[in-house]
Amino acid sequence: MSAPLNAAQREAVAVPSGALLLLAGAGTGKTHTVIARIAALLEHTPPENILAVTFTNKAAGELKARLRQTLSRRQTADRLLACTFHSLGLQIIRRDAAAVGLEKNFTIAGTGEQLALVRQAARHVNTLARLSPPDLLTRLSRLKGAALSPAEFSRQAFSESDAALAAVYRKYQERLRLRGVVDFDDLLLLAYQLLTQNAAVRDYWTTRFRQIIVDEFQDTSELQYRLVKTLAQKWGNVCVVGDDDQSIYSWRGAAPQHLLNFARDWDDAKIIFLRENYRSTNAILKVANAVIANNQQRHAKELFSSRDGGAPRLWECADPESEAKQIAGEIRDRLAAGKNVAADFAIIVRANALTTPIVQQLAAEKISFTVIGGVSFFDHKEVLDVLAFLTLAVNPADDGALRRIINTPARGIGDAAQKNLIAAAAQKNRPLTALLSAADADLSPAAAKSCRDFAAQIARWQKTVRENPRAVVEQILTDTAYQDEVEHLYDTPLTRAARMETAREVGSDLARFLDSGGDAAGYLAETALARTRREAPDKKADAGVKVITMHSAKGLEFPVVYVAGVEENILPHRRSVAEDDDDEENSGGIDEERRLFYVAITRARAELTLSYCRRRGGRGDSGKMKAQLPSRFLGEIPPTLLTTQSCLPTDAERAAIFAAMREKLAQ
Repeated sequence: MSAPLNAAQREAVAVPSGALLLLAGAGTGKTHTVIARIAALLEHTPPENILAVTFTNKAAGELKARLRQTLSRRQTADRLLACTFHSLGLQIIRRDAAAVGLEKNFTIAGTGEQLALVRQAARHVNTLARLSPPDLLTRLSRLKGAALSPAEFSRQAFSESDAALAAVYRKYQERLRLRGVVDFDDLLLLAYQLLTQNAAVRDYWTTRFRQIIVDEFQDTSELQYRLVKTLAQKWGNVCVVGDDDQSIYSWRGAAPQHLLNFARDWDDAKIIFLRENYRSTNAILKVANAVIANNQQRHAKELFSSRDGGAPRLWECADPESEAKQIAGEIRDRLAAGKNVAADFAIIVRANALTTPIVQQLAAEKISFTVIGGVSFFDHKEVLDVLAFLTLAVNPADDGALRRIINTPARGIGDAAQKNLIAAAAQKNRPLTALLSAADADLSPAAAKSCRDFAAQIARWQKTVRENPRAVVEQILTDTAYQDEVEHLYDTPLTRAARMETAREVGSDLARFLDSGGDAAGYLAETALARTRREAPDKKADAGVKVITMHSAKGLEFPVVYVAGVEENILPHRRSVAEDDDDEENSGGIDEERRLFYVAITRARAELTLSYCRRRGGRGDSGKMKAQLPSRFLGEIPPTLLTTQSCLPTDAERAAIFAAMREKLAQ
């Protein structure tokens, strides 16, 4: 049985229509409130007319699962569309693919294919020679996130470099379309173009969605915000849920101004604050409130809790090694005393580079731990290989998939043959697969025969995908003798068996997707989305101590949290400090760093420890230690809210340290 709603939550649930801004602070039960609101809407709105959008597959899945628990009929929850922005874009495009020049079986380009295509598009563009292919992709992603097509960006390009980038953008898009693929950002841009340029498409989707709920609204990009406004234009019933104090993704196009300006953009918008926190103690929340209050561009709000607890601690340490020993030693002692299990603890840092001494010390103490960001199912070589074969069965024009496995397992199409094929494809502006069967490039007779044989295999897989898609993965593994690849790469029978089992699991995963009513093209699209996202891990997935960055920690919570490395030029990061020094009127970088610190603090349920070092290794000079200042954010916390331990200086020494810090920052 779910917990009762508090007064603010009940008010949010009771709003029947119109625009609603639900400002939900960290740990204030926003998902509980959203579930209750959807249940209330379902009393007078059919489930297929409700859209709930969030940012990760995990969040969308949890929303569906909790709806099934809440609602009496499972099928009601299943008829409601709860998905990510990119999954929504995929559905919009797939329904009317021809209207944007795509076949229904289009696939999503992986990073390798994107890099190859942007490299081709930028060839001979000397103006952009200093930019690497990843840098170019980042710039193109930002243009798409700003809802700019190649033509629109070209019209507003005033510099030589912008004009060159516009030309690369146009060529890159042409190469994507030639291969029948889209990239991750296209899922939103093409969906938006369909909605705004095709009246029939717009009428279908805006008529269908009478109620729209958007979670984590502070993380929306300009393009995502425009999608929401377009979809909601007919009924005007849009509920956005978010917290401007947790907007930490500007580097991927998120703009907290969308949440801050919501009431301006929706004249009749009702604003409701959720302030009661059910996660942390009041002592932890007082620290969080004191820090975030220093951001000026925000909805002012203070979180409170009915939970009591001791004051958070601040440790000063000599260097990163002593900091790691202090943290790991305390965890070791508490585990030995039976007070906690390893999964109770999280060590949160600003960047992955700070984790090395921490994980080394945890290992030395024989404490189980997980560094967030390990290999997922869709990152295994065997899985990626099978997905590439399957992609060719669905869309043979996908050059990225072909280049990955053209000689995997080895089939006599070596490096020289591949170079000739790639050159011929570029010269004729044709997909690579089209040249396999003809094999008219400058190839040896043996390589030409291997190409024709492989083309025949791909043609058989195409037929199987159409007629019996459940059988295609096993057919691929048999036709390619993939077992030979596994035996070539791995030594032990046990490892080989495990790797082949992983490869065959793609077939099982595809079968589950087919059982849900999808097709092979849809499966490839969904797996591409899963591989491209960087989602927060499931905190229940491992029983060890979590070592995690602040960005990855968002959405998680732990009984005991250590926030390490709270030092100037680490938090806030030196780049943000430099940017704000260059533009004194715009302190957006420092503000976002402060929000990161706020997110880290509010992950703690019962205990919080902050730590900084007096010395740390200098940049590019690993053997030399340099003096460190404590973060300016620590100086924003009233001393009465923190307790000290023996590793810390006296109150007078601490006051002198922070006075010196403030004096240096003022210079």
